[in-house]
Order: sequence, then structure tokens, then C-alpha cells
Amino acid sequence: MQELISALEKTIELLEKSGDSIWSNTTVNEVRDILERELHGLRENQNFSFSGKSEVEFLFLPTGALQEISISNGWGGEYLKISAIVDKYIN
Repeated sequence: MQELISALEKTIELLEKSGDSIWSNTTVNEVRDILERELHGLRENQNFSFSGKSEVEFLFLPTGALQEISISNGWGGEYLKISAIVDKYIN
């Protein structure tokens, strides 16, 4: 679970240096808020909440908000590495 927590922390770190993408209907702040909320739950319970898992999965989908934001802000390669980690825990 620590690997997932680290991946989400890295994503938040990257988001803090990013601007919104014209291709995403979700803002950087909205994505960060969702990830921070889920991170808090993971640290406390070491497990996804039912709705949190769905929200995180939705953000990391191909052509989802995180992919669009990452490409627009020059960290698409890092996104691919992070999403591979997240996928292991979502599935």
C-alpha cells in the first residue's frame, strides 16, 4: 500500500506545479482535492473507500483528467509510470 500512497503523493506534487488543461473538464485543484481526500483515507485505513476508488480510477483512465493535465504540463511520461502503479491497486 505504501507504493500506492507514494504514487498519489507524487501526483499531488506534480499537480501543485501544473495549470489546468483545456482538454480536461476537471481543474487541477479539483483533482488535487480528490487525491488528497483519498490519500488521507489510505493513510488512516490502508484501503480505498468505495467511492474514492471509483473517483481515483476515473481520474487515471486513458484520456482522463490526469492524463490530459499531465500532457499539457509536460509530465506525461511520469504520469504513465504513476498510472501503472495505481492500476495495480485499482484492479
